[in-house]
Amino acid sequence: SKNRIVVIPNGVDSFIYKPAKIKKEIDVICVSRLVSWKHIDEIIKATAALKLKLVVVGDGPELKSLTTLAKELKADVEFMGILSGNELIKLYQKSKLYILNSSFELTSYSLIEAQLCGIFSISNANTGSADVILNNKTGILINGTNSDLFQGAIKDYLNKFEKYASSQEISNYTKNKFDQRLTYELL
Repeated sequence: SKNRIVVIPNGVDSFIYKPAKIKKEIDVICVSRLVSWKHIDEIIKATAALKLKLVVVGDGPELKSLTTLAKELKADVEFMGILSGNELIKLYQKSKLYILNSSFELTSYSLIEAQLCGIFSISNANTGSADVILNNKTGILINGTNSDLFQGAIKDYLNKFEKYASSQEISNYTKNKFDQRLTYELL
């Protein structure tokens, strides 16, 4: 019976991850383990083509090839490595756009964290990101992982959403679904 099934979503502390009224200095942020199925290379290609600053947080076996690609494309990419929670929150709060480009993903903590910080997000619709992003409200869901799709979605963000997307509305929407206090209540 369906009434015997309870879905308990990932929970993130919305008292820690929240929007801040500070200058947005980073065009795009990506927080990820640097592995092939996260397709960070496609994010680098998309942001390089649009001449946007990209900050990549994380580490993994793809770091060297991603660094090489960024240099070859003369992309404005800063690889930050692994950061503490407080350092990461500050970066989220300074960022305009969050991108997650996984081929497969359940429910991403970094996506939830970014949205709690009020960041408009772009991700693959064929993953657990579809449970986090309210399409064309808190982010854009695309069907695939290639750089052309991300370029189009980024352009949509810049043309349609950047001026109108409310950090507080994005945060509130995400908080209502993924705040850890709600998760604890379901246990």
